[in-house]
Parts: sequence; C-alpha cells; structure tokens
Amino acid sequence: MKIVLVNDSPRLKKNTAAMLESFKEGVQSVCPEVEIKEVNLYRLNYTGCRSCFACKLKGKTYGQSCAIKDDLHDVLADMADADGIVLGSPIYFGEITGQLKSFVERMTFPYFTYEQGYRSIAPKRPLITMIYTMNVTEQMFGDLNYNATLSNMGV
Repeated sequence: MKIVLVNDSPRLKKNTAAMLESFKEGVQSVCPEVEIKEVNLYRLNYTGCRSCFACKLKGKTYGQSCAIKDDLHDVLADMADADGIVLGSPIYFGEITGQLKSFVERMTFPYFTYEQGYRSIAPKRPLITMIYTMNVTEQMFGDLNYNATLSNMGV
C-alpha cells in the first residue's frame, strides 16, 4: 500500500505540517508496512494546467499523467500509483491556496474524459483525504460558511 502526503503550506514546519505528521504517525502505528511519500509543494517549481490537451489526445498519451516536464512530473507519476492521497492546506481567505488549486488541476485533469458524465480513466481510485488548517473558531467557521466553500473541493 502506498500513500502520498502533500503539504501545501509555505510554512514548512507549522500547523499543516504538524497535522500531516500526526496523520502519518497514526497510519504507521496501525500499518507499519505502508509506504508513505511526502511532498511539499512550496519546494517545487511548477504551474497549473496549461490546457495543452496532450493528455486528451487519443493514443499513447491519452489519460496519462500531465505532459508538462516540471517538478510535478515525477510526483504525479507516483500519485497515479497511490492507494491513498492526503492533501494538507492552510485556508487563506476562505479557500485552499492557489498553489494547491494548480496542483489539483494537474493531478486530475488528465484522467477525466469529455464524454457525457466526464468519466474517469484514472489507473487507480485512491482514497483522498483533505486536512485544512485555519485560524477560525467553530462559530466563525459556520458564520463564514466555510463548510459550503470547502465542500467545493470535491477532488
């Protein structure tokens, strides 16, 4: 079993990193044989989807990981083989960071067809978990309607 932990915080050792570390320790305490790969997006140089459609061309590249050869290329290849993905992000202005949005575009776009229903052709169906960190009380969370906003993530 393979899990990829993605830390999307620019603060490399703060709240989001601590939550991901706790998640990792919990998994390892019950399944020590699980392979866990950790990725920190703020240490990588990449862009969002460029809409080049190389992943949509029928043939050799159809439904394959993104064709852009930047720091995400190998990460996305690892993720295609993962059984679980954990995305950790601080919440800024009620949203995940732009960095994570760009990452999610690149992670998911190659695997959705333009057929009716946008069928997925992903090689696996990994379980995906989101870990959010934010400086709001439970009351503020409700008042700001973060539940609705963050439910749009729907990876």
